[in-house]
Amino acid sequence: MTHEMNQLKPLFHRALLMAVVTLGCASYVMAQDTDGITLALKSNLLLSEQLGILGPVAISPYWGLFLASAASFFGLGDNEYLMTHPFLGNWVMMILFGLSAILTSIPNITKYSKALGVASNYLEDNVSMIIVVLAIALPILHQAVGAPVPSHGEMGVLDMSLYSILMIAFSTFYMFIVTTVRLFFEVTAFVTPIPFIDTIVEVAKKVASFVLMGVYFVSPEIAMGISVVILLIAFLIFRRANTTMNYFKQIYIAPIISWLFRRKRDLVDKGIVQRVRGMDNGINATIPVWTVASYGKIGKRKKAWLIEEQEGDLFLYRLKSFGRMTKNPIERDVFPNGISINKEFNYFTILGDDTKNGERLNLRVNREYFPYMYDIAEICGMTSDSSANLQESKGSWWSKIKRYFSSEKVAVDTEIA
Repeated sequence: MTHEMNQLKPLFHRALLMAVVTLGCASYVMAQDTDGITLALKSNLLLSEQLGILGPVAISPYWGLFLASAASFFGLGDNEYLMTHPFLGNWVMMILFGLSAILTSIPNITKYSKALGVASNYLEDNVSMIIVVLAIALPILHQAVGAPVPSHGEMGVLDMSLYSILMIAFSTFYMFIVTTVRLFFEVTAFVTPIPFIDTIVEVAKKVASFVLMGVYFVSPEIAMGISVVILLIAFLIFRRANTTMNYFKQIYIAPIISWLFRRKRDLVDKGIVQRVRGMDNGINATIPVWTVASYGKIGKRKKAWLIEEQEGDLFLYRLKSFGRMTKNPIERDVFPNGISINKEFNYFTILGDDTKNGERLNLRVNREYFPYMYDIAEICGMTSDSSANLQESKGSWWSKIKRYFSSEKVAVDTEIA
């Protein structure tokens, strides 16, 4: 327990420093160019009205946006930010958010459809992040367009732009952190064998969002404080939650998204080829994998790419931000027993014992690449025919959803556990 607390302390310190600096900068910008305490309080009130709405929306995005839109449309309360909002106070948006909240909630109430619910929540989080940014930015831009042009030497437009950038950046950061942690808890509930836990979690999300939105209507300042506390708590869990959700998205959600949008994967991803080799197309295969164990320079529990170049050389790539990457060769002759492929319920594993380096190659590939298992086996140097093990199972799409995305089978997944 002491070791775990020591690991959490740096995260807490960074979270606290981040929140103080970000809110401090935003408050400083809003306090600029004011003539007295009244204008400063009004500026801080606007800040609390904008940030206070993040908490209830992050907990249940469509539902939170529907409540905010309904309050804006019907003129409930005296929240000036909502009452004058050019985007939320629209009956079309209110109906759209309401229908979206209902449709995305239905798959979450049972374990039979929860896999689809988690996938829909993943899409909801990404869409809502854009919507929230627009909701934050539009009133500022709307006021900026109607404001008079400042006289020479004044920096009003620059101040407004800086404030907008700060609000957009913080809102995006907030939504990403909190929705990732929330989705992590939803997956945890999904794999828990407690009856009706999925229904309870879905109802709890709606109730919590409703209560926080009620607090926001009464006191935006208190709502902003609660939202910051939610962010700090989420930040402490984020590292673990983000790793688990990256795996869940790659192995479980991506196949559902591909099925919904009729997307078919290819053995060669041109985008990855350009990142690795620029305009040189000298690559035979690019296969996204999940590293269950570390191999060479590539750490465990990371998304990587198994890449075969035209010369036949096999590499494991870890692509990072800002064009950085880690490249690790895979020498087929260092596996005395060869590389094997084992098909599981929703993915297949690439296994091999590296006697030269004393490491174990353990990679997972999601079911989108089931049709290419023979090709991948050939790429890895397999010579034995394992058609019975690699053969794709038959059945309707609904039977596959229940078979490959059941909570019982996901619960025994070592990466989720």
